[in-house]
Amino acid sequence: MLKSISKNLVVLFFLYFVQGLPYGIQTGFLPVYLRSKGVSLTSVGLYKFLFAPWFCKVLWAPFVDRYSTKRKWLIGSMLGLVLSCAIGAFITPEHILLLCSVLFMLNIFTSVQDIAVDGLAIKILHPEELSQGNIAQVVGYKVGSLFGGGVLTWTMGIIGWIGTFLTLSALYVEAVLFMYLSPMLRHLDAVEQGMFADCEDEDDGHFPHQPISHNIEEHGHSHHHGHSHHGHTHHRHGHSHDSGQPKADQGERLSNGGLQFVCNILNTPGTKWVIGYVLMYKLGEQGACNMLPLFLVDHKVAAPDIGLWTGIVGQSVSICGSMLGGWVLSKFGLPAVFVLKQLSVCRLLPLGALLWVVASWDTGIFSTTLSYYAAVWAFCVLMLISGMVTTVTFTLMMQCSQHAPEKCQATHFTFLATLEVLGKLIFISLAGYMVDVLGYPLVFVIFIGLSFLLLLYFNSCPSNLVVFLNREDEEEESEEEEEEQVLYENKFEKFD
Repeated sequence: MLKSISKNLVVLFFLYFVQGLPYGIQTGFLPVYLRSKGVSLTSVGLYKFLFAPWFCKVLWAPFVDRYSTKRKWLIGSMLGLVLSCAIGAFITPEHILLLCSVLFMLNIFTSVQDIAVDGLAIKILHPEELSQGNIAQVVGYKVGSLFGGGVLTWTMGIIGWIGTFLTLSALYVEAVLFMYLSPMLRHLDAVEQGMFADCEDEDDGHFPHQPISHNIEEHGHSHHHGHSHHGHTHHRHGHSHDSGQPKADQGERLSNGGLQFVCNILNTPGTKWVIGYVLMYKLGEQGACNMLPLFLVDHKVAAPDIGLWTGIVGQSVSICGSMLGGWVLSKFGLPAVFVLKQLSVCRLLPLGALLWVVASWDTGIFSTTLSYYAAVWAFCVLMLISGMVTTVTFTLMMQCSQHAPEKCQATHFTFLATLEVLGKLIFISLAGYMVDVLGYPLVFVIFIGLSFLLLLYFNSCPSNLVVFLNREDEEEESEEEEEEQVLYENKFEKFD
């Protein structure tokens, strides 16, 4: 059993690592490289709008879920990534339209890969592997992002633009070979093909059997806490079809139910507050984290040093912060909202230190070396808090989604997760333009102001979101102990 668990987790870790590479390239390597070549901050920020396919993946998710197999979708998307990276190696930043086309295709293929990997995780993970599977997902993705944004930036001076994209292409070739040759994935591929064949019987009133060894419905329900955008898989396999109902009536019922479905999401207690929170909670922090590397480029800090500290070290610290945030919640059982408010207060300290560095760098009051290392340490502290905030925030989102009707809990969580990314993306895409117009010091003041406004927003948090995580567990344990005590007393009464 341990061997099987180990194999599943290694497969998922590798796939999520590969999936994180393009994100690291576009958020770590590319901004530093483009700025070092003289591209304006406004243009560097606008490149982030090329992440748009991630917000549209809900449009092609049903096709990935319904047609062909996850393994074939993965192989196809990775072949697309191999080709995109190979083309990107021979496109220089001066060819803006061609470069944007390559990056856009990277995001399309990666979004398809994301859907397929999540579907694969649902199928190969046993119930006892779910928590470890989520760790493999988060850590694998962040390590891939670290490699793409940190290691490749660090080695940029050695291998150059062409070497960077050819390295990515080679990694995707290895991933394609792995997906094609893996016996376990070949077996899953055959099983999934059998499932699609059985689904054809649904129109005849026969519900397809479940060929996977564990219960897929249970995984669909559990998995939405970590990767909920595949709630439609759970819905398809978890609810029987009324085959006797006319097609027209079914369509009318779905149409009428669609509005109610949306209302159920928006009317879920605490949802409106969480929407406001996820749209603004990372604005100041992400603005500072994205602008600091570009500030260092403008002040003649070497790209390999920037890649080392803001990429490799910073992302490593963020991973530690993510694990620390989860540990704090599970250890002390404090309400997620309470922990987030305390972390938001602490976050003002490194943001203030970065403002001091940005404002004083050119004044000559402090040496350049002192300012550089002060910026590095403040950035690392900010990344540690950022990792903790992210973990606790997603816990808060899960708690809010649990208040939604059962049939739309997965979609509710997906809706919040999409807004969480959307808020950050729009703001950091415009941050470069703000710096071009206002300058670094004033923009960092705005970053701190946005973080301070978040503290005021906590005062309006609804009471249903202030949940002690261990309270329900303690109540269940207490009930179990009482039941055991009653059984124990009854056992000895028989002997009396």
